[in-house]
Amino acid sequence: MEKRSILITGGTGILGSWVLAKALERGYAPVVLMRDATMDNARERLRAVLALPGCEERLDEITIVLGDTCQKDLGLSGEQHQFLRDNLDLVIHCAASISFNPKKDFELQSANVDGLRHMMSLLDGTKTPLYHVSTAYVAGDHHGRVMEQDLLDTTCKNTYERTKREAEGIFRAALEAGDVKGAVFRPSVIVGASQDGLISQFHNFYSILRLVDVIERGQLPAGESLRLQGNPESTLNIAPVDWVAEALWMIVEREGASGQTYHLTNPNPCKQQELNDWATRTLKHVGSQMGFQSRLEGDVTRAEQAANASLTLYRSYLLDEPIFDRSNTDRALGEDLPCPRVDADMLDMMLAYARKQKWVGAFGCKLRGLLLDEDPRGSQISVERLRRDLAEDLAAVTS
Repeated sequence: MEKRSILITGGTGILGSWVLAKALERGYAPVVLMRDATMDNARERLRAVLALPGCEERLDEITIVLGDTCQKDLGLSGEQHQFLRDNLDLVIHCAASISFNPKKDFELQSANVDGLRHMMSLLDGTKTPLYHVSTAYVAGDHHGRVMEQDLLDTTCKNTYERTKREAEGIFRAALEAGDVKGAVFRPSVIVGASQDGLISQFHNFYSILRLVDVIERGQLPAGESLRLQGNPESTLNIAPVDWVAEALWMIVEREGASGQTYHLTNPNPCKQQELNDWATRTLKHVGSQMGFQSRLEGDVTRAEQAANASLTLYRSYLLDEPIFDRSNTDRALGEDLPCPRVDADMLDMMLAYARKQKWVGAFGCKLRGLLLDEDPRGSQISVERLRRDLAEDLAAVTS
């Protein structure tokens, strides 16, 4: 039987690479759209991310098309564009910019909104289903439960949320009008694989783990504590990348182009207090502590200034988080794929993997630490420099 052809955008991203690997496992013939200047560069980047789930030897089973979702007609020739229209069985659109940097507004609009428009244009008039990867955080500043069918008009925390909400609104309107077939997937914060911590890039939640790492390595005076501004009673909805990719595929195969929205979120999100407890245990042998507090009372040390500055882009996520209803997801998955709980053992595993990689992702992007490596005593901490360095690192990572 001929393999079904699937186009995956964002195939070298954190989620897209695992979606791609699972497409190979399921017997699909994947086509991957990549922005690289040459085919050799594209192959090397694909090989790097496929090595994580252990399927780099299947690279030749993937058809690489050099193009760009941000460009009209995906930057393809008329012949290439028509070939995709005529030969695809389904499309999973993972490509996006995930930068929280306010200086990247144009990039975010182009990647997250225009990119989806161009994908919809590719499939216009065809019967090929399009599965759109959004984010659970289109909920913005909403407090309380968010239903999967909700697309709320709340304040967005940043341009990333705003552009993802705008894109999802465009897609859902097209679904309702019958102009496109498909479904929407909303993952929460994606972290390393549940069994070994494997992940292609270290960002967002890994900034917190990095702080634990540099403290344990002695970059704070012995016995000094590090207070981070956050809400210990709030949660961080974290889901392993392998679970998110498998859940997405199970829903695609079980429910197809249902027109529904699915929260790919953890039903048992980790409380920040649990992170506090884990950090306390991890740092006990060096005599230091790290934890979230709603308010930083009294004198704030230079190290605390630097640490909190490094988390500036994520501050709003540390203060409150919605509860993500999973009615559609639970119906589709049943009891066949429980989401792993992010506990102390998993946090240990994620930190160990990041340390093994020296905080360098698959493409060489390094997440910097709390203090500057050239001054391990911390006497020359520059809050502004740290904020800039971290912002540059995080903004460089796109899916």
